[in-house]
Amino acid sequence: MVWNVTKDDIKVRMAEVDHHSWAPPLAAPAEPPRQEDKTTMAKKLGVETIDFSDFTKTGFWDVDDVLRPIYQEASEALGKKFPYPEKK
Repeated sequence: MVWNVTKDDIKVRMAEVDHHSWAPPLAAPAEPPRQEDKTTMAKKLGVETIDFSDFTKTGFWDVDDVLRPIYQEASEALGKKFPYPEKK
């Protein structure tokens, strides 16, 4: 429900919500933030750093042994090659 409130009137109406919307295509390729931008923002916010915490950095699991067979099985079952994303 949407309420449009002005000093002269109140209008109430039902809204249509699209639960399956997608972001528009990017105008340029996405790039990670530069370190100097993160440092500047950290100073502006009064925090030490804007980065992953040590806890978060150590929380990544190596799941290649689980995911690689899934890609292989899907490739065989569907007769189409689904390449496993290699680490860079």
